Amino acid sequence: MLQLADPYFDIPSPIDMLLRADIFSKIMTGDRRDLGADLPTAFGSIFGWLLIDSAGQRQTYSNVTSLTVTIPSLEQLVEKFWEIENVKSAQLEFTDNEACEVLFQNEYQGDSDGRVSVPLPFHVQVKSHSFIGSKQVTLKRFEHLERKFKTNDKLYESYKTFMSDYETLGHMKRATEPGIYFIPHHAVRMDDTPDGKFRVVYDTSAKDITGRSLNDCLYNGPKLQQDIVDVLIRFCVYQIAFTSDISKMYRQILVNESYRKYQHILRRSSPLHELSEYELCTVTYGMASAPYIALRLIKQIAEYDYTAFPDV
Repeated sequence: MLQLADPYFDIPSPIDMLLRADIFSKIMTGDRRDLGADLPTAFGSIFGWLLIDSAGQRQTYSNVTSLTVTIPSLEQLVEKFWEIENVKSAQLEFTDNEACEVLFQNEYQGDSDGRVSVPLPFHVQVKSHSFIGSKQVTLKRFEHLERKFKTNDKLYESYKTFMSDYETLGHMKRATEPGIYFIPHHAVRMDDTPDGKFRVVYDTSAKDITGRSLNDCLYNGPKLQQDIVDVLIRFCVYQIAFTSDISKMYRQILVNESYRKYQHILRRSSPLHELSEYELCTVTYGMASAPYIALRLIKQIAEYDYTAFPDV
């Protein structure tokens, strides 16, 4: 009877230890016993007898190897490169950009005076209760703004002038129905000097008590701005460069009346007066889709009005 190093060698179990080849030779005693045909061979070791044999019956295979070498032309290599680099995009009707474009085309409006009105490109369905607590959040922000004005009379006067002009130009008006989303706003002076440039900033990323904002519900729209590299290259091509600026660009674009209930603000001329709701009638700076709407509208004018103004 042989005393085996592993008496349960026929039962699968985890590996306890791995030995290097140089150690393996030191544990062998040199004893060997042939157990018979088709049986493993026993080898003596300091741990006991080890059974060593092939894993199964050997089979002889006849393998045939062939080597084929093809040398593609340079044209084929370049063509293959561009096939790999140019990944096919998804069908337009399945992309957010196309959905935003469809909304614009379906609800874009223009009149005989050249005034245009656009929708807000919502990507979710919004209802009257979609922005819970938005008014309360905006009220707290407005009260904080008024406390700030108490310590800065110059800022307060600039604010009142700005908001008065905003209403006079027709860019906002007193609301005739309750708002659904209220936009907080704050006053910003571009520098510390009393006569520095002043602006009122609207925060369309302000979240209601559920954590959702107006920007969260709007498509950003596709990028229509030219790459800065293309703009810089043109400065190297021509001797003279012209730049232009559209005054109050976003505020030149009206928002469809059905969407203005998502652009309400709180305002009053004095802390002694009662707060009133106003609706912003034009595209609001800071809104996620504002850059797309403005540039898309310029593209719309170029596409449909170029025949009347060939020089432009």
